[in-house]
Amino acid sequence: MPPKLKSKSGTTATGNKQTSTSKGKDSGSSGVSGAQSGSHSTVNCVCGSPIDSGHMVECESCSCWSHVQCIGLSPSCASTYPYICPFCVRLLVTNLSELRSEVAFLRNKIESIESSFSTTSTSSISSEIESINDQLRLLSSRVDSSPDTSQTQTNTSETPSRPVSNHTVNHDGSRRGNLVITGLPECPQGTTRVDRFLKDQETVASILSTVSPSVNSQSVKDLFRLGRYRPDQSRPILVKFFRSWDATVVLRNKSKLADSPNISIRPDLSPSQKTARSLLLRERRTLMTSGNNAGDIKIRGNKIFLRDSLYGEVNNNSFVRALAPGDSDTSNTTDSATVSSTLPPSRVSPPVTPSPPTVTPPSFQ
Repeated sequence: MPPKLKSKSGTTATGNKQTSTSKGKDSGSSGVSGAQSGSHSTVNCVCGSPIDSGHMVECESCSCWSHVQCIGLSPSCASTYPYICPFCVRLLVTNLSELRSEVAFLRNKIESIESSFSTTSTSSISSEIESINDQLRLLSSRVDSSPDTSQTQTNTSETPSRPVSNHTVNHDGSRRGNLVITGLPECPQGTTRVDRFLKDQETVASILSTVSPSVNSQSVKDLFRLGRYRPDQSRPILVKFFRSWDATVVLRNKSKLADSPNISIRPDLSPSQKTARSLLLRERRTLMTSGNNAGDIKIRGNKIFLRDSLYGEVNNNSFVRALAPGDSDTSNTTDSATVSSTLPPSRVSPPVTPSPPTVTPPSFQ
């Protein structure tokens, strides 16, 4: 809006209109002199004089009056264009400079935060993705190796006795820390290998916690399914423990799964051990059918004991029954057993050879 001017006569003019400056008569006009308003702060000129004299113009920012002559404006020019006093201009310039500095500081800070966040997030995300890819490759290799492992265990035939390497001995000994769990359902066809592994891991952990609280998922070194996938049949799971003692604890407490008759836990046996165990179990059933108490029959390794006495053992994939005291080497044997024993030598007198008859020669007299 056009500035307000005040002449020597004490009247204010807005544009070509003059308005009375009497106090209280024109509430919409702020162009009053210090003498008329009773305040000396309304005159703030560059000359420093607070005297209300001559032509004056009002600042639109602070509403203070300045002498037109001091600021170098003609009355006509001052009444045409908006007027801001030098004091307000200096304050605005200072504020603008401070705002520019703050904006520059905030801009630099935002750029620094964005740069650090972008670098940190990119590196962390890349490392996490690489770690996940490594885990997926490890799981895929484990799942891929399960059919080959089962086929090797199934097709391996028993060879004649011969010296074996330390690697074979260690491998056979490591079976003591393995268990085979059957009866656990499989994921439907089309499920990814990683999802199958995670599901089997969760199911096995639940079974182990039910059998023994001291054995959990942290005790398991590895696990995988044996055999090829069949939609109508669930494959057994081979569970490998870090410690063989954990496998022993699970076997001792597997009776706690009585509520789940479809689930079975058994030791991981080699082909020769499976054959021996099958023969021993058959003999055990035969003894129980004959009227022997099940508590009197014990199977230890490849031997079976009846009332703490050796009843027989498996040798060369066949069951050999031990000879009871008093049995002879001509005693009858059952179809499933071969009696072998060594008898002490009998004390028999050697045959007596008859001496030839004595012939007395005739005597001549």
